[in-house]
Amino acid sequence: MRVFYVTHDVTSYIVPGVNAIGVITGRGWYTQEGMGQPCFTMQMSINATDAQDNDQSFWLSSADNSWTTALGPIVENDIYNGETYDARLETPGWDEPGFNDSTWKTPTVSPGPLGALTSMQIPPVEVIMELPAVSVKQPQPGIYVVDFGRHLSGHCRLTVLAPTTPGVTVVLQHAEILQADGSGMIYTAELRSAKATDTYITKGSSANEIYEPRFTYHGFRYVQITGLPYAPDLSTLVAVHVRSSVNQKGWVDFSLPALNQVQSLVYWSQATNLMSVPTDCDNRDERKGWMGDAALTADEAYHNFDMPAFYTSFLDLIQDEQPLDPANSVPDTVPYTWGGRQGDPAWMSAYPTILYGMYRYYGDTRVVQQHMDSIGAMLFSLAGIAKQNLANLYSPYGDWVNNDCIRAVPFNVMCK
Repeated sequence: MRVFYVTHDVTSYIVPGVNAIGVITGRGWYTQEGMGQPCFTMQMSINATDAQDNDQSFWLSSADNSWTTALGPIVENDIYNGETYDARLETPGWDEPGFNDSTWKTPTVSPGPLGALTSMQIPPVEVIMELPAVSVKQPQPGIYVVDFGRHLSGHCRLTVLAPTTPGVTVVLQHAEILQADGSGMIYTAELRSAKATDTYITKGSSANEIYEPRFTYHGFRYVQITGLPYAPDLSTLVAVHVRSSVNQKGWVDFSLPALNQVQSLVYWSQATNLMSVPTDCDNRDERKGWMGDAALTADEAYHNFDMPAFYTSFLDLIQDEQPLDPANSVPDTVPYTWGGRQGDPAWMSAYPTILYGMYRYYGDTRVVQQHMDSIGAMLFSLAGIAKQNLANLYSPYGDWVNNDCIRAVPFNVMCK
């Protein structure tokens, strides 16, 4: 298994004299999956010379005992449930030189996650674009629903207008669609246990207060606002679309508007599920690297996005999982968290499908050579469970979309 690290050039942040480093940790997938508490490690290399050109280079590491820690204003954070930020707990200057941390505690030294420390080569998850609100409605007293006009993955930036009173709790609940009863309220049953809710508690200020979550993301078109002491307008929320920052490489335009809409739906469905691994959804309490979804979307993804680094990383993760199964199978989800460790044959097909795409679209023979033995071992595992040369579908997955909010829409297409 791998533990990824990222490298940053911080030269522009270094100033003459005393400097300080501040770190905010969130739960992330590591804690979300019950693997341990939030932790971090770092190493900084400073290459410098003095006025006489003498070498003044040195290393700075998180391994020493000079660090201190304290709780901050992010009192809760969870990928599924959202983030709670209490601005009254902000500590100005905490990450600057000269801050008095005498009341802070010494952090606990943790062994950290197990696995090979590996440089992350895939494009990071970043802000791709911002979308303005297109409408704000009030379906019930004190409840407002903001519509951004399209589905996206990400979060919202909230602006609370000045002057603000301390302790006002503003709640943002995210959803893909509205209730089918025409009430204008958001529909959240499809989220299952995911709360998809961000909460901001004001500090009280003569200036506008602006909040943007750090450690969560949602799949949404609509956001329900409660707790705001005035009626919001189109500027209250801005939707921030985030995903793995792979470049868009392809697009197609048709003379038939319906086909252009299909292309847009395909593009956005894929874009909102590029989160370091190809996920199955961006909204409910799942968001896993389901291999079945990855297999069916690979060809489309190769056409729409620049995928070499992204899929090279995913293939490596698949290969890492294989030795953990005695039969050399690959699991239903990668990294493995749900489904069978010995994957369903249709789900396992993501491995050769994505690998073939790397050769077909990019001519990458290196990655094919790296994975051929693993593909062979996977095929032998299938042969071991086959009956009359047919592999059993022993994990009978199927479509299970909620149908209580789906309505038929007339659709006519004329071809000539």
